[in-house]
Amino acid sequence: GTGTAVASGNAFQVIGEGSATVPNINVLTYVPATNFTGVVEIPFTASNLLGGTVSGTVKIYVARAFSDLAGYSWASNYITRLAAEGIVNGVTATTYEPGNELKYGEALKLILEAIGTSATVITDGSAHWAKNYLTKAYTKGLVTTTNIDLNSKITREQVAELAAKALGL
Repeated sequence: GTGTAVASGNAFQVIGEGSATVPNINVLTYVPATNFTGVVEIPFTASNLLGGTVSGTVKIYVARAFSDLAGYSWASNYITRLAAEGIVNGVTATTYEPGNELKYGEALKLILEAIGTSATVITDGSAHWAKNYLTKAYTKGLVTTTNIDLNSKITREQVAELAAKALGL
């Protein structure tokens, strides 16, 4: 992108609301590289004049924009964040199709990723892309067989059952 790179050792002094002569960091602009998606983490430590400090990390989620989320405003932030994390993808580069029915493979990926269990997505066409998620779900006892059609529709009841098992409920 464009702009001035900031080294990790740079420090900024903020006094009051800032002024023309005192740098202020209440505005941060991040310009990702072309076609970048993912999460950018910026660690910080802030201190006040009395010597108190607070540290943390600012996370910036960078995801492609999906053009068909207007009718789903309640879910668009979640979809965008999950896309930035690489957990969900669009049906195309610009559409998500949020009204589509959830498929078994998609549900397994969402639930396993939610509990911190990742699997390799198969991209070479040798098997269903979510086969490794099915294997992980079987190993964890979430499903009783690996003979599941990962392209089949999954019901809300089945999703709830899988999620409850994954969470140990």
